[in-house]
Amino acid sequence: MRHNVARHHVGKVDFFGLYVVEGEGVSHQVHGIIGQFQRRKIHLERKSATVDGDEVKSYTRIRSRRVEVIRSEKLDRLTGKMEQCWYAGNNAEGVIDGTYTDYLVEA
Repeated sequence: MRHNVARHHVGKVDFFGLYVVEGEGVSHQVHGIIGQFQRRKIHLERKSATVDGDEVKSYTRIRSRRVEVIRSEKLDRLTGKMEQCWYAGNNAEGVIDGTYTDYLVEA
């Protein structure tokens, strides 16, 4: 599902939201943008959470990488409900293997 974001929002880009439920039938050898998260353990460091005004910041551990995340609320377009999520900036640096440009394809 493609999500369009208004142009006047600084630092915001359109994104493609993909939902994988249970991952049944997905190979254990799968990698790529989806596969690298399919069976990976990701931990949120709740003890490191800080409040800065209305922002709640913390860190997540993905393998040996420690990445700062900010709690936000986004609309789940499948359910129509607002859901809390953790946002990692810097084009997902430290979250994904490699850089985001490794996953770009020509349209």
